[in-house]
Amino acid sequence: MHRAGGRAVAVTVATATGARRLAADHVISSMPLPALVKAVDPPAPPRVRAAADALRHRDFLTVALVVPADAGFPDNWIYVHTPGVRVGRIQNFGSWSPYLVRDGFTCLGLEYFVDAGDDLWESPDDDLVAPVLPRRGAA
Repeated sequence: MHRAGGRAVAVTVATATGARRLAADHVISSMPLPALVKAVDPPAPPRVRAAADALRHRDFLTVALVVPADAGFPDNWIYVHTPGVRVGRIQNFGSWSPYLVRDGFTCLGLEYFVDAGDDLWESPDDDLVAPVLPRRGAA
């Protein structure tokens, strides 16, 4: 991202034919803020870089479960505050929009707050869904 006069004025994008600079009036970025500050040209002032480096963020992973619509709930999210339960939030994608799910179903996203490289981050998919799926032969 290129800046001048205290605002964003352009971005450089990678294309199949090489880098290309595009003028911009506004820039919306999904990069973590510390990475965005490091990508600014000319470089941000030292105090801004230091502040960005001091920011901490968490990662999360989502285990998506497609369930019958009546297993859903009317809210978009439910936060889980129970000690000993590792899921931090359950999202009901069907409450966001009916176009996100098939008729008669919803998708519940179990969101786990993780750090890259921790035990949940490194868990195989089968291990992540095992606690929420019924055991074979269970009534």
